[in-house]
Amino acid sequence: MNVFEAVVLGLVQGFTEFFPVSSSGHLVMTESVLGLRIPGVSFDIVLHVATLLSVLLVYRARIAELVRGLFRRGEGSTIPYIGKLVLATIPAAISGRALPGLVRGEVSTIRCSRARWCS
Repeated sequence: MNVFEAVVLGLVQGFTEFFPVSSSGHLVMTESVLGLRIPGVSFDIVLHVATLLSVLLVYRARIAELVRGLFRRGEGSTIPYIGKLVLATIPAAISGRALPGLVRGEVSTIRCSRARWCS
């Protein structure tokens, strides 16, 4: 992979991260269209870490407000909100544990990315 291809994949990741569909799926399809063969998941991890850092940067004030709210009592407390975030994460964690083969391998295939469910 050359620098141009890396930039294209980075742009695809950045533009599609906040769509209500998989940015990873867009990466897999873009790799397929460009004929790229990227071994392993290292580059995908770098892209997702960069996305995480950008999200933390953009939402830093909100995140700081949530953390400060953990130490407040009464109306300013963010404990109920954070509890709901944790509760909303549980189904994804259960799915990831229940379907480890799907999460580890099949998700990165073009066949899976084009389908609603990988079979």
